[in-house]
Amino acid sequence: MTHAIKTILLVVIMLLGSSLAGFAQDYDKGVRAFITGDYPNALKEWRPLAEQGNVDAQWWLGGMYALGQGVIQDNVYAHMWYNIAASDGYEDAKVFRDALAKEMTPSQIEEAQRLARECLKKEYKGC
Repeated sequence: MTHAIKTILLVVIMLLGSSLAGFAQDYDKGVRAFITGDYPNALKEWRPLAEQGNVDAQWWLGGMYALGQGVIQDNVYAHMWYNIAASDGYEDAKVFRDALAKEMTPSQIEEAQRLARECLKKEYKGC
């Protein structure tokens, strides 16, 4: 992932972190953990939410995989989570998915799309 994309992602993350008033408690815990660098706890809070269809948590997971924060850096899984959130209308996820795709091979994009379809088909079980 290029430095410019990482910088944009981090700026957006910080902006989102400052406007959390209406979000669920577990989601808030994940944001606070992420902002303080406690990526394992952010992942612990967001993964179940993402698997329940929460597009905000799905977007954050995409970012964590894109940057390798709390997980091994993996563009395929980042693209998968961004794609899932984008399919539910999350516009920022579309932007990041498309930017990330420019750094991926066609076979990586194909794999990410396959994983996203499987994840949706299995209702997020085992994503």
